[in-house]
Amino acid sequence: MLIEEFSTLKYIKIDVEGFETEVLKALSQSIDLISFEFHYQQISKVMEYIDLLSNVQERCFKITPTDKSYFIFEKWQTKQEIEDYINKEWDISLLGKRGDIYARAI
Repeated sequence: MLIEEFSTLKYIKIDVEGFETEVLKALSQSIDLISFEFHYQQISKVMEYIDLLSNVQERCFKITPTDKSYFIFEKWQTKQEIEDYINKEWDISLLGKRGDIYARAI
């Protein structure tokens, strides 16, 4: 695996079109910052990814809408805050149905 070969990875972007669960389960060490694509239509999968990341190491989160160069939040959000936002406050008309979630190790 690349992680074993390049053991000082600080950031990875997971873009594997449906195999995120397998990648997250296979991580053999903690990575400071991980991002993955967010699909509003697959909220249960997104929650699974957040859980998998949080079970390995405590994390905080930010979201950026697809094709935008800004984060929705100024501050990093807790696991509970990001889950609440995705489930209750995500405004599709303003932010679209997709984006990237960034998970930073605490």
